[in-house]
Amino acid sequence: MSRTILCNRVAGVSELKANPEKLVTSTAGEALAILSYNKPVFYCVPLELFEKMKKALESQDSQAHG
Repeated sequence: MSRTILCNRVAGVSELKANPEKLVTSTAGEALAILSYNKPVFYCVPLELFEKMKKALESQDSQAHG
């Protein structure tokens, strides 16, 4: 099953294991798709971006439920 990668940056699990902090800080605040055997297995999202996403979802949810 193929999957669409929903971000501009990718890295392998081995890169993440080697130096996770360096890899995450090199993304300049963007999400990073982590690949295992050339398939995306998860997204690594910097804290600031995660907080923005959470606030946006909460706002959307509160608007939907009035």
